[in-house]
This record gives sequence, structure tokens and C-alpha cells, in this order.
Amino acid sequence: MKVLGCEVAALNTVHYSTAAHFPSSSVITRLLQDHDTCADLTATDRHAGNHLGYRQTKGTQTSPEELTELYAGLKQSYLTDFDVMLTGYAPNAQSVDAIGAIGRDLKLKASTKTGSFFWGACHVTALAVVGSSSSTDGLPRLFKIDIPVLDCFFSGTGDMFAALIVVRLREAASQEGLFGAKSWRSPDNVGAPDLPLAKATERVLGSMHTVLGKTKVARDAELEKMSGPQGAFEKAGEKRIHLQKTKAAEVRLVRNLQNLLEPDVVFRAQTLEKSAGWHTARLPQPGSTD
Repeated sequence: MKVLGCEVAALNTVHYSTAAHFPSSSVITRLLQDHDTCADLTATDRHAGNHLGYRQTKGTQTSPEELTELYAGLKQSYLTDFDVMLTGYAPNAQSVDAIGAIGRDLKLKASTKTGSFFWGACHVTALAVVGSSSSTDGLPRLFKIDIPVLDCFFSGTGDMFAALIVVRLREAASQEGLFGAKSWRSPDNVGAPDLPLAKATERVLGSMHTVLGKTKVARDAELEKMSGPQGAFEKAGEKRIHLQKTKAAEVRLVRNLQNLLEPDVVFRAQTLEKSAGWHTARLPQPGSTD
């Protein structure tokens, strides 16, 4: 997110160190201030090498009280004028409550300025990304983007997608002049494939597919060096093999930054047609009691 123009301050919900060659924090709440192409944001993300994919870890969890105190410190210095909050991993229910309180406070603070705060979440399946933005009557405008499967296990790709979509969504909303609109909502005459969220997702997937493809090539080469009669795999036990495979598959993000800056957009959004028996529910509108 820094590379894409954002200044970042972090609230760590955990402090794990499962790989010494990466920073020792697992999930980070990122607070970003407007800096050319990126608005004030709050986001969460796991650093490669500091996740639970290794099936073991050392470190500590930030208590809910500490999270609240850290946010209070930002607030007292007037550093909480954020546009977006994107939340991810939390170690327990109490931490979820603390993060929720932060989100509610930010949303209340922004309530007098239309379109000034956006709190969202995103979910990705193995084969496709499905998303929607509602029209003014609350009906979803659904789109789908099919993506090829890479035969490799990665950790942190969901967080990578979430961090990138925050930046690219703001970029797309800016290009459409939607910052003054409630929830950055496009006019009803905009079709699903042309929604800012759809365009943002196309760019995110362009970056991710390239970076993950390069990661797989590097991972395969690293594992190849370990194979053979004298290779490490011949001597290692099951646990050691898992650790070596996990380390080899760490996402090569930093060394492929250019692919984040200039994604090769090859996967395009298509309207997701409703099939027979599809149930469509209208989303509650602002000010409604639904």
C-alpha cells in the first residue's frame, strides 16, 4: 500500500515471528493518510512469513485494551481522518469488539460528510471473484471474474487482495467522481462490469496473478534444489518438509513491486446472470428500519 502512494501507520493485533526474514507482525491495522493517489484508510494485512501456515509460531497478542489505547493515541493527536476501514484477522472475540468500536467511532465521526468513510469486507473463492454494488433501490448489480487456478499453496493471498482492493477501489471511485456519493455508489445506469468495484477487481487480479505466478516459478526452483538423492527432502521428516515447502511458497511481493504498480489486466468482469430460482433481497437503504 505504501508503494501505491499511501503513508502507513500500524496497529498490530498480534506480534508473531515465524520467519526471521520478514517483519515480526502477523496482522496489521494500517492507517493511511491522503497522499496523492491514496486516501485516509484503515486496513489489515498479514506479512508473508508471519502467518500460521507454518503450524507453529512464537510471539504475543495485543490485548483489546492495548488496541483501544493505541487508537485513542491517534485520536488525541487528530490523526483519525480516515476514508476506509478494512478489517481482517483478530485473535479473539474481545479483539473483534475493540476493532468494531474503532470502526463505529470512525463511522460516527464521518456521518456529517457524505461518502467520507467506507467500512467493507471482501471474499474470494479459489476459481472466481464475485462482487456487487447495489443500485438506489437496493438491488445488487452482480459481476463475476473467472481466474485460472495455480497449482500451489500460498498464505496471505486474501490479505493481499484486500489491501490492493482498498487502493484500487478508491482510485476507480475517484476517476468516476464518486467521492461525494453515499458509499461511493454509481448511478443506476452503470452496468455491473463497469462498476468501480469491478474495474478495481480487474486490476487487483492482474497484479496478483502475475506475482503469484512468479512466486510459483521461484518456489518450484527452490524445491527442485532440495530434491534428489542428496537433497534436504531425502533427509527431512514430515514436519521439516512442510516448513521448507511453506517457506519456499512465500509470496514474492517486494521483488515484484512493478506488477503492483502496473498490473496486466487480462481477466475481465462479466455480468453474473440470475439463474432460475435465484432469490434477490433488497438491501436496507440509509435511514430505513429494515
